[in-house]
Amino acid sequence: TVVRHLLEGGFVDHAAAGQVPTATFEVAKGITTHDDLHEQIRPWGNRRRLQRTATTPAVEAICDRLDAWFEAGAATPTTTHHSVAGHRIAVTAPAGTDAAALVAALPPAAADASGEPILQVKLWRGESAAAAPFVANLVESLRSSWSTLCGPRGEVVDLHTETTTAIFDPGGHVLSVIDRPRGRAWAVKIDDHPYPFWEVGAPLRFILHDHFSRHGLQVVHGAAVGDDGGALLVVGKGGSGKSSTALAAAAHGLRYLGDDYCLVDPADPTVHALYRTGKLVGSEDVDRLPAYRGRSINADSFERGGSGKGVFLVDAVYAGSFSASRPLRAIVLPRIDSGCATHARPGLRGDALAALFPSTVGQLPGAGQEDARNVERLVASLPAYDLHVGGDPRGAAEAIREILQRCSASA
Repeated sequence: TVVRHLLEGGFVDHAAAGQVPTATFEVAKGITTHDDLHEQIRPWGNRRRLQRTATTPAVEAICDRLDAWFEAGAATPTTTHHSVAGHRIAVTAPAGTDAAALVAALPPAAADASGEPILQVKLWRGESAAAAPFVANLVESLRSSWSTLCGPRGEVVDLHTETTTAIFDPGGHVLSVIDRPRGRAWAVKIDDHPYPFWEVGAPLRFILHDHFSRHGLQVVHGAAVGDDGGALLVVGKGGSGKSSTALAAAAHGLRYLGDDYCLVDPADPTVHALYRTGKLVGSEDVDRLPAYRGRSINADSFERGGSGKGVFLVDAVYAGSFSASRPLRAIVLPRIDSGCATHARPGLRGDALAALFPSTVGQLPGAGQEDARNVERLVASLPAYDLHVGGDPRGAAEAIREILQRCSASA
């Protein structure tokens, strides 16, 4: 089942006869299969994956009409500048709105940043009545029957071309469109509901994945924490303990580079922060990390009576904890075990690959074979550790320091 989904999703091909492996992974005796693995990489719909088509004047006109739609609906736009992996990104959103509040998740521009942004994004909540007729019709069709207009991963068929990408997230009702040649993008929410916690914590992730994938960098589903000498990538599916481990590390003096999505350079293992935010599931997490109590910024937070995770600006809680980039030293797999003292031990790269790959490609609709190769390349270049996490947050931070020291000693 897993192989079939990988092939159908375009993440792997059958190896050619006589092809020599570029990487191998050790496997523990007694292979365990997980029935939920294919759920993480399964397409959103039943259509075959789309092939990109030639860009037409009509597609270019749609992009221009998106610009006009933003101008019609954003009476007081404000532009902020951000830096990720040395790329300067400008985000424009209507001031004083919940769309503008999302921008807080992005790292600020570096103090020495200058020149024109490499990517310009417009972010807003749009009423279809203010859009040009063709765009308004597209939006209304996405609201009523998105699966008929989209490919298996939410790709909007009419905008899936050699130079443009459009992804519709039916959960958050956000349409993301990228115009690659002109370095511009749009993210418009097409309903009246509050932004869900995953958008508040990781806005523009589809746009950022598309942009950075064309520059040899890889968005991954993982947390990253470290010290002045390097960082660890903490990986695993939802509920494995990534976020709580990363936020505990920040609470006890370690540097913070993200809890759910990070950017990595697989050629020269380095991790870059995409977001300043972190998430906690419920009140029990806040009881263990009380400094976060009452600090969540999302409307659907459990702290506000909602059903969503709480999203926190980590460096607002712990000043100076945020770090923009660090060399990567190892990949860590947290395993929650409240009945034991937190400890770390060497793990298997095969387990690291199984933890990192499915959730990364499953949560990035634009992911394909290059993403698969990047993840494989990254895992093959770094040692893996199992981190058994007990109930004491300080113990998690100390175990992370121990792993970093081991990596420094073996370098």
